[in-house]
Amino acid sequence: MLRLVFSLSVTFLCSIIASIIGVAYIGQHSLVNHLENDPSQVISGIYRIIQDQFESSTAETQNQTAQKISQLLDCPVRIVDYDPSFLPERLSNQPLTDKPILDAILRIAYFPIHQQKQLVIIGPISTFQPPANWFYAIISACYVAFVLVLTAFAIGIPIIRYMKKLELATRQISAGDFSARAPLPSYHVLGFSKYFRNFALLFNRMAEATENTFKHQQKIFQAVAHEVRTPIARTRFALDLLAITEDQEQREKHLAAIDSDMEEIDSLVSELITFNRFDNRSNFTQPPLNLQVFNPYEILNQLINQLRFLENGRSLTLTGPQEMPWIQADIKAFERATSNIIRNALRYAVSKVEVQIAERDQCVEIRVKDDGPGVPESDRKRIFEPFVRVDDSRNRKSGGTGLGLAITARIVQSHHGQLYVEEAPGGGACFVSTWSKVASPDASSGN
Repeated sequence: MLRLVFSLSVTFLCSIIASIIGVAYIGQHSLVNHLENDPSQVISGIYRIIQDQFESSTAETQNQTAQKISQLLDCPVRIVDYDPSFLPERLSNQPLTDKPILDAILRIAYFPIHQQKQLVIIGPISTFQPPANWFYAIISACYVAFVLVLTAFAIGIPIIRYMKKLELATRQISAGDFSARAPLPSYHVLGFSKYFRNFALLFNRMAEATENTFKHQQKIFQAVAHEVRTPIARTRFALDLLAITEDQEQREKHLAAIDSDMEEIDSLVSELITFNRFDNRSNFTQPPLNLQVFNPYEILNQLINQLRFLENGRSLTLTGPQEMPWIQADIKAFERATSNIIRNALRYAVSKVEVQIAERDQCVEIRVKDDGPGVPESDRKRIFEPFVRVDDSRNRKSGGTGLGLAITARIVQSHHGQLYVEEAPGGGACFVSTWSKVASPDASSGN
């Protein structure tokens, strides 16, 4: 922005200076050009004045007459007896007649009078002698205005054209066409191209983010509608059966089915709220986090003990040093993310789930390995998107809303960590998450 303002200022300053120089040049050469190129109007007119004044004057009044003419022409005027030495060498070879002699270099005019016996010498004429009339003032003003208008057009027309293109792109986006982009400028005017290029890049980045967010939200809305449709259909079917069933035991089964479907919808809504909280593509901002410093091993150990009721004949173990570097994170978000991964592993494990915690260079790494079917390599990135199921039928039977891993990925990202899945040694899936570590609670609070 400062460069743009500086360029505009320099441009208009140069235009004003050029205008002043042009006006001065016109004024400087106005009288001399008239003397050189139009003697019939200017010189003849001055000569008539001199003849009228000096021919009728006496020797005693000639000096007074010279002073009057000097005041009239605003330049020195003197009368001398003719002597060839008064003329410059380059003019001395010109015969003296009843016509004036003009020295354009020295800006001096010689007017013979009294049958060439005397000379009236006028000059040197001032370097800036504009004609005393409104015509010169109008011409000067028009020249200045022309230079400034020409400069404004040279700079303004490309800018106006480009701003119209930006306006068109803005109107398209406001009308719902999020694929519209601002064109990059293809001209160079005093550095404006770089300024508008940066502006266009930022505009296009904003438009791309808006388009991705809109598509992301559309995808979420469609997926939610699809997920909610199934329990709603089951609920309606159970209500229809409830209306025609008289057996009390069957009615209780239908009521239990309706309650289960309501719980599924409630769970989906709760997961959506959590997902939206950590989804930066929906919020455009970092989610509010209650950051605390804690030992991740202790939290993981407590969490695993709480999830042992899901083992169902499968083993759930935690390995790693208890004296781990401390991490800085939102404890509830950390528990939610690791719990989702462990629950997912227990859902597909055949016999065991192993949780490993280890220290790496700048982080603490948590690995959750199971001996289940694993995740195909082609789906290892897609699996962290909302409502994505690698095997739709198996996932529906195994329960879940389809948002667990998506929420986990966004929680880890909000803590500037990484989450990915790879093949576990011996088969199965291995989910790896990283968390930034701190040396100690004192060091963290000191920062």
